[in-house]
Amino acid sequence: MLSRSDLLTLLTINFIVVTKGAERISEVSARFTLDAMPGKQMAIDADLNAGLINQAQAQTRRKDVASEADFYGAMDGASKFVRGDAIAGMMILAINLIGGVCIGIFKYNLSADAAFQQYVLMTIGDGLVAQIPSLLLSTAAAIIVTRVSDNGDIAHDVRNQLLASPSVLYTATGIMFVLAVVPGMPHLPFLLFSALLGFTGWRMSKQPLAAEAEEKSLETLTRTITETSEQQVSWETIPLIEPISLSLGYKLVALVDKAQGNPLTQRIRGVRQVISDGNGVLLPEIRIRENFRLKPSQYAIFINGIKADEADIPADKLMALPSSETYGEIGRRAGERPGVRDAGHLDPGGAESEGAEYGVSGDRQRQRDRYPCK
Repeated sequence: MLSRSDLLTLLTINFIVVTKGAERISEVSARFTLDAMPGKQMAIDADLNAGLINQAQAQTRRKDVASEADFYGAMDGASKFVRGDAIAGMMILAINLIGGVCIGIFKYNLSADAAFQQYVLMTIGDGLVAQIPSLLLSTAAAIIVTRVSDNGDIAHDVRNQLLASPSVLYTATGIMFVLAVVPGMPHLPFLLFSALLGFTGWRMSKQPLAAEAEEKSLETLTRTITETSEQQVSWETIPLIEPISLSLGYKLVALVDKAQGNPLTQRIRGVRQVISDGNGVLLPEIRIRENFRLKPSQYAIFINGIKADEADIPADKLMALPSSETYGEIGRRAGERPGVRDAGHLDPGGAESEGAEYGVSGDRQRQRDRYPCK
């Protein structure tokens, strides 16, 4: 059972601590908000003149500034009502105490001790009924006034702050359990409330594990995006495009094999030398690379990265060139030597001796060249 000291404690907390603090905070907030209104209006006008916002946005901001000033002004007045309610509760408590003792003595002929004991007990009950709502009202007003301005919902903010850490709930669980085992206290409500807080804290302790894993994956993704965005485009990141390049199928790679003397490389080098000597212009170096996108016996010529021409080379055949002493036909498929446009025949690689019988040239140098047929 609550004693007179408990009631006096509630009265002191309500009037001196909560109500007085909320009143002072509301006064200061209203004063600072009103003092800051001209500066905020000038900032809105400056943004509007600079073109950072349009007319509709400027009107919305002006309404927000006016609403903020009206809110803190109203809360300043409301704090006076809250303080008046606390003072009225104390006055009613004193009136009930004095009036009850007088009624007991003069009307019911009770002794002063008996009247004081009976009516003080009744006054404490009536005072609790009056002061607990007043304390809740003062606390709610203080929470609203002391809240930092934010676009979020106040209920959402309060829930996040009260349930910010499972350790807070575990502490409250222990306190509720201790109160439940104290003699004279209501055991069942405190035990139920303790169990509810403990279960809530346990559920909250499980959530950070999944939240930490998600946060780590998000940090990794953010770091990857940041590193990718920080990579500046430079000449090193752009692939080099040669002025002239030659791509070969995999069956033609033997033409640039060092073990076979680089026949194609040597011939291209000689052609560059002849053209440079004749025209006085140095041709760019011709890059030769293997290209698996081409057919096995296909080659392609690229000028500044653009395909200029492509053709097929029968890699397993020789170009048989006629000479002045040719005296027969070897019966092979006709071909043409690029560059000089010499007519010839395409012979299998092992028919060199047969071509020699007819006076047809098919020496080893020509065999290495393996001129294509167009």
